[in-house]
Amino acid sequence: MQPLAVHFLLKAADMQRAVSFYQNILGFYPLVSNEQWSELGYRDVTIWIKMGNGDVPSRSGLTIQYDDLDHVYELCLVAGAEGLEAPSLIEKHAMKTARIRDPEGNEITLIERLPKEDDGTNLPATKTKKIHRKSGG
Repeated sequence: MQPLAVHFLLKAADMQRAVSFYQNILGFYPLVSNEQWSELGYRDVTIWIKMGNGDVPSRSGLTIQYDDLDHVYELCLVAGAEGLEAPSLIEKHAMKTARIRDPEGNEITLIERLPKEDDGTNLPATKTKKIHRKSGG
């Protein structure tokens, strides 16, 4: 089993300052950015920045994305990891998440991105069907 992506989650007290630092100083490019959440990328790495508690030292999180979270979670448990949070669906974000503590004691979040369901707001345009009438005669 190979991971599809690796994400690092960091916290910030000032989102604009954090994004500016990672973009202008460290060379990451912005993918998504708003007042509460930003994503910056470089090659296959994404840094997620979440608002909150950036003034005091806080734990950063390692997040690894897979295409079959349930299977990977079970493999981790068999390999000696402690299950902290079993895989659960977060419908709002179209993803599943789980948390483990590896055999060395490091907390890791595992995720699986799910296809977003159509909420009815993105309906395809109505197609007009031409009707050809044969002339009688």
